Amino acid sequence: MQDSESTADNWQQRLDALLERIAVDPVSELDRACTQLYEQARQTQRPDVAAALALHFGRKLVRGADFDLSVAWLDRALQGYRQLGDKVGELLASAYMAARLTVVAGHADAAARHLAHSLDLLTDTALAPGQRAFVNHALSNCYKSQGLTAAALRIVSQHLQVTEQASGPRSLQACAARVNLMNLLLACADEVRLHRPQVSEAHLQSALGLAQLVQDDLHLLKGEALLYALVMCGLVLSRSGQRDSAKALLRQALAQQQAHGSEFAKTARVELAVLLAQEGQHNEALHLAAEARTQLRRGEAELAALKVWEWQALARLALVNGEWREAHDCQALVAAHLREHMLAMLQARVSKLGLRISEESIRLQFESLRDVNEDLSHQATTDPLTGVPNRRALEAEFARRQQAGRAIVALIFDLDHFKTVNDRYSHRVGDDVLRRVCQVVRQTLRGSDLLGRYGGEEFVVLLAEPPDAGLPELAERLRLVVQNQDWEPLTPGFRVTISGGWAEVRAEDSFDAVVARADARLYEAKRAGRNRIIGGN
Repeated sequence: MQDSESTADNWQQRLDALLERIAVDPVSELDRACTQLYEQARQTQRPDVAAALALHFGRKLVRGADFDLSVAWLDRALQGYRQLGDKVGELLASAYMAARLTVVAGHADAAARHLAHSLDLLTDTALAPGQRAFVNHALSNCYKSQGLTAAALRIVSQHLQVTEQASGPRSLQACAARVNLMNLLLACADEVRLHRPQVSEAHLQSALGLAQLVQDDLHLLKGEALLYALVMCGLVLSRSGQRDSAKALLRQALAQQQAHGSEFAKTARVELAVLLAQEGQHNEALHLAAEARTQLRRGEAELAALKVWEWQALARLALVNGEWREAHDCQALVAAHLREHMLAMLQARVSKLGLRISEESIRLQFESLRDVNEDLSHQATTDPLTGVPNRRALEAEFARRQQAGRAIVALIFDLDHFKTVNDRYSHRVGDDVLRRVCQVVRQTLRGSDLLGRYGGEEFVVLLAEPPDAGLPELAERLRLVVQNQDWEPLTPGFRVTISGGWAEVRAEDSFDAVVARADARLYEAKRAGRNRIIGGN
């Protein structure tokens, strides 16, 4: 018995040593080392050890370029456990296979089959707490990648409760479970932020409470687990407006030895670049954005070859760099991928359950998909801070009106001395000012006029046609409605004014051309003393 236990310990030690090299060693070397270990296990009549080696190596290969290799090892594990009749091992391998296939486009059907198989096994298989943790992690990743974050949230919340009861509330296991739950709460908050803001805020506050507990227990973590926790805490604090603390945690994450080649580090670099850009630290932001983009694109790989989270990250970086076309392309790929997986999941359920799925259930599934598509479309054309259309939406509306031959006037304005507002009163106050300005300007405009955020503190108004009262009068109303607002509730003695310019569109004009002419008038207004709007072609 002692020899058997010693042999098992030896296999585990060799596997642990191999897995520690994943973040730094070339994949080809790791594959050769694991293959050698795998064959040794098979030759010594230890198919159980060989299957376990394949499972843990396959699930650890999470870097984007390792997708095919990861799937191949997980398939070895799945076949090995099936031959052994080990339902627990088969469930673990199938769950991780579903999670792995979900994150890469073109594998929706296979991911749906493995997920359905995993759920079948889960209902009939008794799992130890550690095994349950593995399955929960895999299935929650699978649900999250398909946009089903509510289902993932239920799984991980239940797992945290079980872990706290079994290991104690301030244990290493509980800390790791909190980080996973924090990740999913943040995903849920982002998912419903536009159409259910109160629910989104509740998720974010829950994540913030978990982040505080995790920060207190960071000393329990090391390696990749510590890196993951630092990044997730940084993301939560960033979304909660605690930017300085968020930046400190993200920088700490990037300083970790395990950050090299890690997807968590790529996420940290993206978030830090966005934060720095929002605070006007453009040189460092652009440097980080370029570095992150190179890592995400792996040189200049085709966008379609990347993963869902990489598309989302590239879209954010594109907005930092002003690359609107790449932002649009990435968001379109995310939407198409989510549609594919939702339909594949629905087809898998219909095929499996047959007549037991009611017409009402099918209708609800399609309504859910429709809502997701509408939400994605809204996100792609809406500025997340102010809720007004973004530059892409402005360009699209300009093209529609110009094609219809309608008269258009472009008016651009920005907030005077806005950098001083951020520096003196905080970015949170600055964000509140931008939202309030948009609100009062929209109330002043007609229904046919379109206000959109052009970038930073700059906004563009597309006027469908010159109003009856004349352009100068409208411009003056806009200026006065901002100037005369009661800003005292924000900060005593606070005052906000705008400067702007307008230009009528010519037949040959592009969007950029007419905005450039209006922008020239804006700078005239600045030079003339600010708090005024000047027009003319």
